[in-house]
Amino acid sequence: MELDDFKTLYQARFAQLPGKSDNDLTALLQKRSRTAVERIQYHLLWEIGIAIALALVLAVVLLTGTSTTLRWLGGFGLLICLVQVVSFGFQYRQLSRRLQPPAGSVKAHLTEIADLVRRFAGLYYRYTLISLPISFVFGGLIGATADDTDPAVSLVPAHMSLWQLGLLLLAAAGLMLGMVYFLKWYIHRLYGRYLTELERCLDELNEVPER
Repeated sequence: MELDDFKTLYQARFAQLPGKSDNDLTALLQKRSRTAVERIQYHLLWEIGIAIALALVLAVVLLTGTSTTLRWLGGFGLLICLVQVVSFGFQYRQLSRRLQPPAGSVKAHLTEIADLVRRFAGLYYRYTLISLPISFVFGGLIGATADDTDPAVSLVPAHMSLWQLGLLLLAAAGLMLGMVYFLKWYIHRLYGRYLTELERCLDELNEVPER
């Protein structure tokens, strides 16, 4: 169920329960936040699966490829995939632990979960901002220092004019800028909107008197 559908269903059911006690309302908010966390976990598993599949493809390139350039690039990509699998797996485990029923205050429990997701989304975005230029520079260095007999390099003109080089650099800069905006949208789509939902749950929970 997508977030908008979930919110509509929840609001409809919430409106039909005017006689519920504060404890019942707190339980409903806790269930609502749990659904948001489960959607975040689903997306974490999805990204872990993609990273594993891509790592297998890159491993085949490393083992069977004849191009030294592609093998270097494949090794770099494999390293990024392994970092993603480990870090996302750790985040999934952290969230799974916090899905257990809270022993203390529900508000403190939800605050801890929201802080965890907020830190992860922020680190994810900063990681992409750092890794993108590093990847482009690394790829450029590998391509510039590769042997002319390399099968991958043979597809590129041996001598480029200044305008061709400038056009290539402009295209690379445009691609990197486009990827930055895409990843910002992508991270918000997968995690940011559910973080917003958790924060809304906390705001509504603050309106429920504590006993």
